[in-house]
Amino acid sequence: MLYDLDLIVTVLVYKFPGLGCEGIRKMLGIHEIELQQTRFFQEIAEEYEARGRAEGEARGRAEGEAILLKRRLLRRFGALPADIEARIACASVEQIENWFDRELDAKSVDEVFEKG
Repeated sequence: MLYDLDLIVTVLVYKFPGLGCEGIRKMLGIHEIELQQTRFFQEIAEEYEARGRAEGEARGRAEGEAILLKRRLLRRFGALPADIEARIACASVEQIENWFDRELDAKSVDEVFEKG
């Protein structure tokens, strides 16, 4: 029965993408627990979990590198202007790494950030 339900749910999801979980449940007359046990929904859940984990890791890495960059800049140049703090907070990992490289040769905090 579960394999048949997997097939039916998969077909319905592709045929009626705007229907949503509740609509599929009503159409099939099944309970939430039965729907969550289908292979289709388990695969979707795994995919979203993996995507969320990857996004969380990337965000954590960017935050960690931002903290380290600010520490180095504070130690070398003193207090940071608010606009520099804001740029660091919104920057990608690649941009932060670029600023790390510039910091090695810069004579001022402005020189680290002047090219972007």
